[in-house]
Amino acid sequence: LREYLYAQLTKHNLPNLTVHPLTAQTPISFLGLSIEIVDGRCLYVSQPGYIAAMVSNFEYGRKRSSPLPSDFNSRKLTDLQSRPLTELGKSEFLKMIMSLAWLVRTRIDIHVCVSHLQTRCQEPRAIDMLDLRHIIGYLATTPNLGIRMDVIDMQPYLYVDVGHATHPDRKSHEGALVTLGINGPPIIWKSGKQKIVATSSTEAELIGVSDYADLILVTRRLLEFLRVDITSPLIVFQDNTSTITVAYLGRPSIHARRRFI
Repeated sequence: LREYLYAQLTKHNLPNLTVHPLTAQTPISFLGLSIEIVDGRCLYVSQPGYIAAMVSNFEYGRKRSSPLPSDFNSRKLTDLQSRPLTELGKSEFLKMIMSLAWLVRTRIDIHVCVSHLQTRCQEPRAIDMLDLRHIIGYLATTPNLGIRMDVIDMQPYLYVDVGHATHPDRKSHEGALVTLGINGPPIIWKSGKQKIVATSSTEAELIGVSDYADLILVTRRLLEFLRVDITSPLIVFQDNTSTITVAYLGRPSIHARRRFI
């Protein structure tokens, strides 16, 4: 496989590769990522050095046990919490959110939180800054968390879920995860605000599946390029019964609320 990849790079006149040998005794660091071998055969990818720098550079108050407050979706904001940040505060907010955006490459547990707060970049509020500091406090508690790559099955699976009308403008928030094998290691993950307003959870979930179905198709093409044969049908996991029914039927029901989906 290594020779095949090298031949493909050479054919397209790309620069020579720089090789970093990875052994059980010598982990490697690349673009802030720490890659090491654990238990003799598994890879562990994390960013402890990057997290340590963030915790040192940004104020966060105290350590936290969760990425966001437990009442994040139900809390009632005071006038002080809803107040827009000053220009200096907005600059600090953007600096923190950009730093966190790089960290989600290994920290799936904060991806939804970060992507949700990224929607506030235009007009960040005092509460949004507090939420960012909450995330930093959580990272201070869990600096060594990362992704354990223990690949047994090369069959890709796609998981999609959507939170209906979670944003102030009633738009939904969606997320997707591609793994190698059922409950296997994650290789692609996405989270973001939907572009349109869905009138029901079923519609929101269908939009989410439509938005992210291409992830598993791209994964199959990449695996085929790496000479991994994928012969089984591609499977998408979804937890909304009405969405699954519509997908199996190939059309919505005649119910008035779903006839135009």
